[in-house]
Amino acid sequence: MTLTAHCHCGRNAFEIDGEMPEKLTRCTCSFCSKRGHLYAYYKPAQLMVTRSDSDAVYRWNNFDSLAGKAAIIDYWKKRRTDVIDSMSFSSDVWLPVKVNKPMTAGQLTGNYALCWYIVKAKYKTGKSMSQRVHTIFHFDANDKIDRIMQYLDRVPINAAMAK
Repeated sequence: MTLTAHCHCGRNAFEIDGEMPEKLTRCTCSFCSKRGHLYAYYKPAQLMVTRSDSDAVYRWNNFDSLAGKAAIIDYWKKRRTDVIDSMSFSSDVWLPVKVNKPMTAGQLTGNYALCWYIVKAKYKTGKSMSQRVHTIFHFDANDKIDRIMQYLDRVPINAAMAK
């Protein structure tokens, strides 16, 4: 059976080769809980992106970045398939912010959602790591996410990935 779905903004769509699972996960963040979103988990090989926006940018605090949703999707699919066995998120805190006037060159005006959370990951190497991560989402004029900036410590990640 093929399941079809799209992200909350509708700019990205995908198909899943599989059945609807018996159990779903309820996200308790402020965005999802207001909308009653439920999540299911599938293997990356079961996911086929059928429509994706190409104007998104994903940045890390070490100045690496990915441009285009296809590149972002490919990166995370590869991480989940080849690098990470399992990952969980907890203790999330969300803060909405509206920037009317940039304080630094290059800063975008508009709406942001700042998030702090703990991520725990088990890697294919058999090693695990846990750390607090700070992620910033920027929303364009149509309230669609167009920038994601993530601040994390690469040291525990690199140690967990080392063979």
